[in-house]
Amino acid sequence: MVAFHWWDRKPVHYLCTGTAMTESTIARNIKRVGTITVPCASAVNGYQRWMYGVEVHDQLRLQKYSLQTSTEFKKYYKSLFLGFMDLALMNANISHKEAARIARTPVIKRGEWYGILQNQLLLLKAEDFTSWTRPFMDEVPVGLEDENVGDCEGPLDESDLPPSSFAERLIVGQEDTVIAGVDAPQLEVVVNRTVNRTVEYLVLAANYETYWLSRTVLMLA
Repeated sequence: MVAFHWWDRKPVHYLCTGTAMTESTIARNIKRVGTITVPCASAVNGYQRWMYGVEVHDQLRLQKYSLQTSTEFKKYYKSLFLGFMDLALMNANISHKEAARIARTPVIKRGEWYGILQNQLLLLKAEDFTSWTRPFMDEVPVGLEDENVGDCEGPLDESDLPPSSFAERLIVGQEDTVIAGVDAPQLEVVVNRTVNRTVEYLVLAANYETYWLSRTVLMLA
């Protein structure tokens, strides 16, 4: 992240990411003089190229398809939320134009593009919004094993596993203990905790959903 200011007719403050602070030049139109070339940082050229020299929020207010300016709320934070939505949609539309230019495909008009995006969102169902998941078994969230809920005893031991778990591979003393069940989906026991004197285990099911389960629930019939 880079923060700097560049003096145009007035001081312009920049806060940007993904840019290099190399020296560049830009053309300026001066009254009674004409066009001159002045030095600037390369981020200024990027701002002119990607934002067209106008702040995204100003583009939304000066043009159309703005959610914030088309709706009024008594609560200010609701209007503020729509303002952030406008910024995200505008940035996504700019990214679409650049991706189409690189792929040499036709650029969809802004209104039509918003309609396609709306239809894609309407196709989502409740099952598309699941609880926390992780696609890879080695991606344990940072700090999960240090969760201070009750009396956490740390990594699992062999004695912590239910005797009828049909464990095919057991890593004792590590953060993860894998149970490959015969009659149940594969489970990965990540960590345990004690709540109301009951030991619960955070397990990862084969469908990548997580559950806090007790020892009796983990035992296979």
